[in-house]
Amino acid sequence: MSSYGFLRVGTLKIASYRNTADDELLALFRDDMLQVGSTMASDYYTEQNGFSSAHINAQGPLSDDDEIITYTYRCPGSTMTDRLDLMGATADASLSFLDERLAERIFAADDPTNSRDWIQAIVSNPDNVDQDGIPRAGSKRSLLDNLDCRNYLEERYILRCTLLAFPQEAVTLDITDLNQGGWLDAFPRLETLASGASARIREATTGHAPVVVLTEGRTDAEFLSYAVQILYPHLTDLVRFLDFDQRPEGGAGALVRMARAFAAAGIANRVIAIFDNDTAA
Repeated sequence: MSSYGFLRVGTLKIASYRNTADDELLALFRDDMLQVGSTMASDYYTEQNGFSSAHINAQGPLSDDDEIITYTYRCPGSTMTDRLDLMGATADASLSFLDERLAERIFAADDPTNSRDWIQAIVSNPDNVDQDGIPRAGSKRSLLDNLDCRNYLEERYILRCTLLAFPQEAVTLDITDLNQGGWLDAFPRLETLASGASARIREATTGHAPVVVLTEGRTDAEFLSYAVQILYPHLTDLVRFLDFDQRPEGGAGALVRMARAFAAAGIANRVIAIFDNDTAA
């Protein structure tokens, strides 16, 4: 049977995740945001929590009086806003995305046509569904569903826009059912799930980030760049040389300081520092 995780702002469900907890989703949070508790199955598996029927965990059917361990990431809306800003999902970028998506997906005459109207609508409109589970037109649920997010980056934009509408609400990621269903068994410790996700993303980024080549001066960078274009044209997209048009400090001493600064900052790119074959170097 399928298991689900839920991302919410307050009680409003932003997205649900079937049989998965993707690294890009988990990396929104920190390990110390994970709250562990317990409750009865009858209190957790309710329609209000997003479930429509009794559930089965990895060990078999659950009865109403079974106790389950709950796992929920939780942080204030202001905290998530700060994190999203540093991840690139700023207010301006998110509102621009929302404007573009709304222009693509207008289904009814009274649907919001811009981000300002969408935020106003999601604040004031009711959050309800029909009896068959289909969101009513104009409800908060339909406003979110109509956006049809295609990946986690888009969901970050929508989360950021929702926080513009509800800045005081907490953001939660409930992974209880995913754990009950055995979908998190591949992870050794749930307590380090978020930091592990961030580490895996950084490792993947390092593998795709271009190598940065640092030299003592402009001429060195130009000659080496042309050499790569001639001898290894198939590698030019994987190598970046320092742009001396930005007037960085030159010389051996400056190159040492720059290499040390890059190492101290822990940038994702691999770095090669090339010194002149002279006494200073």
